[in-house]
Amino acid sequence: MAGARMSLRVSVLALALMVAGAAARPPGVHGRSFDWEMFETSDSFPYEVTVGRSAAVTGAGLGFTAMSRVLPMVQPRETAAEYGPERLHRKDVNRIDRFFMNPYDEFLQNAGHATFFVTMLTPFPTILSREFGEFFQLGVMLGQTVLLSYGTKETLLHFFPRFRPHAYYEDTPNRLQEDDGSRKSFFSGHSSHTFAVATFATIITRDLYPESRARFVVGGVGYGLAASVSAMRVAGGRHFLSDVVVGSAWGSLVGWAVPRIYRSDSGEDAVRVTPAVGEFGPGLMVRYRVL
Repeated sequence: MAGARMSLRVSVLALALMVAGAAARPPGVHGRSFDWEMFETSDSFPYEVTVGRSAAVTGAGLGFTAMSRVLPMVQPRETAAEYGPERLHRKDVNRIDRFFMNPYDEFLQNAGHATFFVTMLTPFPTILSREFGEFFQLGVMLGQTVLLSYGTKETLLHFFPRFRPHAYYEDTPNRLQEDDGSRKSFFSGHSSHTFAVATFATIITRDLYPESRARFVVGGVGYGLAASVSAMRVAGGRHFLSDVVVGSAWGSLVGWAVPRIYRSDSGEDAVRVTPAVGEFGPGLMVRYRVL
């Protein structure tokens, strides 16, 4: 199924980035970084991937991902085909989303996928410009950004079931109506992931090169590509406008939060990250002092 394949690709991408960066700075005692010449970072490097914070962020991402797999087994949702496409009427959609909704378009679906993967590469010019130790730490952070965006999105999809726009059209292929993802419209994972990566790329470029205007180039390219992906998801009938707007906002929040968590000058009083288990399962508690 298309949705399952895309979820697998994103999971593999996130885990591959994290595994690649696992040796960033081997853990020492009390979460302090181990000084190993090969993995040293410059004094101006603004991040510190400590064991405690990394374990909390990774654990939250994996916890949400696991929960997203368990929830459908506990409370399965009907596909569009099971619900009955004849019971879906476009007039029941809110006015704004109805104005922008479209039938399924195979070309835009594929174009959106291609642009999605190009967008995921936007942080790499900045990451690859750094020395070995910094490269791996940034790789860990990028992988965690994608994992958190994916895990939270997949979990929230279950609590906000919504049929995709193309389910409201009679000429939609049966394979899409029968797919488990036919009721996973809110919110857009493509928008969440791409805006998370675009925000992450912009922030690390700004932090690493504060005197350079490179952040404007990286941000312009990253956000431009991310916006293109969102537009194609709407035009291709895969999402409503509100799906991509919320997905973009959520992804931007995740893309901002991960670099902020690892800022070496943040201090425990400014940012404190701890794993937490609440009523709905595992999560990540972030306490942030603004002033």
